Amino acid sequence: MKINNTKYTRTLRHLADLGKMIEDYEKQVSARGHHCSEYYLTTMAYLINLYKYKTILDCGSGLTTAVLWRYKEFLRCDNIYTIDDNKEWLNKTMEFMDGQGIKYDKSHIMIGDKLDKKIKYDFISYDYSNMEARKELMWTMLPPRIDKRCMIMFDDAHKPDYEEVIREFCKEYKMEVWDLKYLTQREGWTGRYAVAGVK
Repeated sequence: MKINNTKYTRTLRHLADLGKMIEDYEKQVSARGHHCSEYYLTTMAYLINLYKYKTILDCGSGLTTAVLWRYKEFLRCDNIYTIDDNKEWLNKTMEFMDGQGIKYDKSHIMIGDKLDKKIKYDFISYDYSNMEARKELMWTMLPPRIDKRCMIMFDDAHKPDYEEVIREFCKEYKMEVWDLKYLTQREGWTGRYAVAGVK
């Protein structure tokens, strides 16, 4: 994937206050290194905006949820849905967004996998549950929701066993694997980077 420098710079400009939001998040919710990086978040926003994805599924609440709702107008999304398997964490996410003055539709944020499986998504951020559960659940949670044109962004692909599962999944569902290391891996994040499966 070639980066569109003009649109990437435009994304950075629109997300100019992201650093402050992350700083607040680290004080109130999760320590640095435990949440997804600013580079993952910026890349996610860039790709959604660039490819005009409209129906977004956020698997695993947190900073991704806050970014999707805060910058919804720039992203030009029609619908955003978030699911999580941890009620306490989900509540923390909503409390953080309330404190940041972020407007969101509470009915689109829910505990457990209760979304109608008939709804298809053209962009999915997959960072759900703990790592072992994540590797298993992708095989049942994601396939019914993949639209004809869809991108799934996977964080933590620096873990070799997880990246292997991601690549197996993408092969099974005929998705091209995009290596996003050059956009999402930076010093100070224990080598973390993301990959994407694309239809």
